[in-house]
Amino acid sequence: MTEPVGQKWQPACSVDGVYQEEICCRCQHDEKYQDGTGDSCEIAADMYANGSDPHWLIGLDGKPFCTRFKSIEQSYRCPLTKDMFKE
Repeated sequence: MTEPVGQKWQPACSVDGVYQEEICCRCQHDEKYQDGTGDSCEIAADMYANGSDPHWLIGLDGKPFCTRFKSIEQSYRCPLTKDMFKE
């Protein structure tokens, strides 16, 4: 069953945790935790402790994303932003 775009995401199994891990490990908010010099992002910690957080939503592609995500990488693109130009 596909969840509606823009609705709050809640992981249902261990595979869902992979989505979160792939996103968090590339986020500036979790960077200090990833390199072992600080605490985890409060949003990531809330997801592990409570199983949900209002910042995690379902994107256009049906996959979860965090609205507070700030990429460590330069090429990140918000999954809710539609293309302005066709290639």
